[in-house]
Amino acid sequence: MKRLSISLPAIALVLALALSGTAFTSAPGTSNNTITTTPAQHYQNVPFLKPNYFDQSYFWYWADDDTYNDYGTVLYEEWELGQYYYPGVEIDTNPGAGTLLMKGYPYYCQPHNTLPLVFLYAHFTY
Repeated sequence: MKRLSISLPAIALVLALALSGTAFTSAPGTSNNTITTTPAQHYQNVPFLKPNYFDQSYFWYWADDDTYNDYGTVLYEEWELGQYYYPGVEIDTNPGAGTLLMKGYPYYCQPHNTLPLVFLYAHFTY
């Protein structure tokens, strides 16, 4: 009789968990079975650019007067500079014969507490 009184609550607990749907599933117990949610991308309508979860984003400042421009990846910033500010000019991270346009910092603060990690250059060809 004693063995039955101990195993009866254990069986009831297993049945309650199994019937409620919280046990015996391979999905995590989060809403919509997602582990992480990605933030909304502000460049969803940009052609050829697909946001990658692992792309590093930077805080971009203009090189001449150190004013803040925006926050984005290197690919997006190259596209934005070539599309809106310097159409027809090649923009990249190659410093060879280029004019420094922007600096990418990992943190948003002024005065900057770190050195810039990425530089964007324009290559004017006339």
